[in-house]
Amino acid sequence: MRNIVDNIYLSVFKKIIHSAFVWLAGTALILTIIADAQGQRVIRQIKQQERRQQMLKKIEERQRENLSPAENTSSTSNRNRAARHSLDGISQRGIVTLFSKEERELIIPGFGRAPALLVIFRQLDLTDEQKLNIKALREKVGTQLVDLRVKTTRSEQQLEETIYGENFDTKKVEEFSSQVASTQGELTKLQAEVESQFRQILTSDQFLVFRFLVGEMLLPQRRMTPAQMRQQQQNQRRIPSPQNQQTPPQ
Repeated sequence: MRNIVDNIYLSVFKKIIHSAFVWLAGTALILTIIADAQGQRVIRQIKQQERRQQMLKKIEERQRENLSPAENTSSTSNRNRAARHSLDGISQRGIVTLFSKEERELIIPGFGRAPALLVIFRQLDLTDEQKLNIKALREKVGTQLVDLRVKTTRSEQQLEETIYGENFDTKKVEEFSSQVASTQGELTKLQAEVESQFRQILTSDQFLVFRFLVGEMLLPQRRMTPAQMRQQQQNQRRIPSPQNQQTPPQ
């Protein structure tokens, strides 16, 4: 009788050991899968960072080429070019003098930070015709973007005060919610129209650089993923680059 009980205990013990080994093996497999997934994610992030650094490096090289005097330019032209980009005395003159009057005339109020936009324009090597088109776009937009941003911010503050203030009113909440949605919609629409005009003004190569830098420096919500960058480059190879024959925005 005792042998039978011992055999039963031994059988149960073996099953417990087997179940434990199965559980440990399953846990190890799951941990391995999780580790592999995390490793792949880290690798993708590293590759994305490398691609962005390569793109920025190419842009910096292009900027240096644009700023380097051509061999056939006169010494006077070279001196003027050097003076235009000189930082000597910038603390006394003011940071705004880093950009020429002609460059500042390209600023579209409310379209991101003005200095960042001007830095982007410098990378694009704009033609005189393109500059005229951008100035026409600036005149068309005026202060609409700024006004809509101020209006949206004010509506959001009123909505927040109505929700969290002492005098709660559901009707006011609905009213200000509608105002926020309306102004945000108008702002998004106008922002898209401005970017659409830039696509018509710039060549395909310029717009690729413009879109990349806008996402990195101006509007983070426009940041391009590596897949989008590759798709954009493939589209450029399929479609001939447009010439700068666009007319100024009406």
